[in-house]
Amino acid sequence: MLPSVYALRSKGVVAEYEHLRLTEALSDFVLRLPNGVSDYYAEVSEMMMRLYTRMGGEAKYFLDKTPRYHLVLNELISAFPDAKFIFLWRNPLAVAASMMETWNYGKWNLHWFYIDLHSG
Repeated sequence: MLPSVYALRSKGVVAEYEHLRLTEALSDFVLRLPNGVSDYYAEVSEMMMRLYTRMGGEAKYFLDKTPRYHLVLNELISAFPDAKFIFLWRNPLAVAASMMETWNYGKWNLHWFYIDLHSG
C-alpha cells in the first residue's frame, strides 16, 4: 500500500528515480479521471483487494500490520472507506525490541525507527 499511496505525495519518498516528476505526472493524470483522486483510490483499493485475496486464498481475514501506515491513514481511509481499522497500542519498549529483532538483526539502533516510535 505504501508505494501506491505515496505515488501521489511529493514528500517523504527516497527513490532512484525523480519521484517529484512522477508525482506531478500522476497527479495531472489523476485530475483527468472522471472522479479525480476518488477514482485513483478506488483502483488502488481494487488492486490491493485482488492481491490480498490471492495471498490469503480462502481466508476470511487478511491482516496487513505495517507500522508506517500511520503516515498514510487518511489515504487508506479514502481507499477503503468501508474497512474496519484496528489500532494496536503496545508497550513502546516491546515495539522497540520487536523492531530491533525483526528488522535490525538484534542490533540496538533506535534512530533508524524514529518515525515509527515517535510519530506512530
